[in-house]
Amino acid sequence: MNSMGVVFYEKKKYNTALVYFSAALPLLEKHYPANNRQTAHTLNNIGLVYIEKKDYDLALEYLVKAYHMREVLHAHHPDTAASLNNTGMVHHHQHRYSAVIDYYTRAMNLYVKTLPTRHPDVVQTEDNIKLAESQWRNEEGVMVQILDVVDVMVVNGNLDFLDF
Repeated sequence: MNSMGVVFYEKKKYNTALVYFSAALPLLEKHYPANNRQTAHTLNNIGLVYIEKKDYDLALEYLVKAYHMREVLHAHHPDTAASLNNTGMVHHHQHRYSAVIDYYTRAMNLYVKTLPTRHPDVVQTEDNIKLAESQWRNEEGVMVQILDVVDVMVVNGNLDFLDF
């Protein structure tokens, strides 16, 4: 069922993919040990669907479960790094840049230990870190500009902006 979910996920039929992933999960939990690779993979896939559906709280719930399971199974493995990267992606969508950079950096640290230097996951994660840092700097710059405008308004006695 997980494989069928992947097929529909790749076709961008997220609701159908979610049906298959969700149907696979209780079967995996029933027939496999508590921590196993297949269940972690399915949890991760459900999290990815919720990212696409922009339901970031549910995405985090499933991605964190997948990460904890993968960490127990194999702490130094690209799948564990992928879970960290995916969790960072959720925070990226939510503009939580300090968390983004933390998760992407943790993913990068695992990737460089387990994959060749120019592996696509290493390169992509490196790019993700640079993008998040750039966006964070831009957002901080905008906030500084807003605070400067507010300071000028206060100094000039223009407090109309407080009437909301």
